[in-house]
Amino acid sequence: MAYPILLEHEYLKLTEGAELVKRTRTKIRLLLSSEKKIIKHIYKRKLLSTSTIWPYASRFIKNAKHLSSKNISVPKINAVYFYPTLNCDILIYDFVSGMTLYDLARTNNISFMPDLARYLVGLHDLGIYFKDIHLNNLVSNNDTFTLLDLESIQYQHRPLTITQRIRNLTHLFNKKEDVQFYQQFGLDRFLEEYFHLACLSERLCRKIKRVLGLRVPQDLLQS
Repeated sequence: MAYPILLEHEYLKLTEGAELVKRTRTKIRLLLSSEKKIIKHIYKRKLLSTSTIWPYASRFIKNAKHLSSKNISVPKINAVYFYPTLNCDILIYDFVSGMTLYDLARTNNISFMPDLARYLVGLHDLGIYFKDIHLNNLVSNNDTFTLLDLESIQYQHRPLTITQRIRNLTHLFNKKEDVQFYQQFGLDRFLEEYFHLACLSERLCRKIKRVLGLRVPQDLLQS
């Protein structure tokens, strides 16, 4: 899909006075404009990949539309451009106010954990598989969670299978920065909350716990 070209002077005007939110060693990733808009830079890959056929910006937009149709809170997209100077797509969306669950946890507030289990069950029951799910990709505001970084989402018209649930829980518990907070809350406690809300049989619950025991950090199993 071809997006409108963002010219050099337009980019400079767009980013004037913007605050750096995220970058790698060599590239800008996220800027916060003076108008409280997130300016997301999605760089083109040099080698042939699936992103060449289906650009990440297109995935973000399509996934945002689908999630919104399911009443799942996502950032409101304002515009998308191609910026030749940096060879990247520029995605502009509203800043999501609130705190990420990671920032909340760092203040020793992990009271959101039962709500996170409930939220995850809701996604899974809707057939939504969010591969990049972790505490820094969810913003909490007024008891509502908003998903960020929507490129790596798959969805289907039926609830996730047990295998898919296990894979997604594995992603959730394997984020290195988040492990300490699941330790603090208790892995078993979180899983029991998830199992109860998902209405899974005892047999399936045992299976999930058994497989997760082989896939999550050993330190977490001792929580």
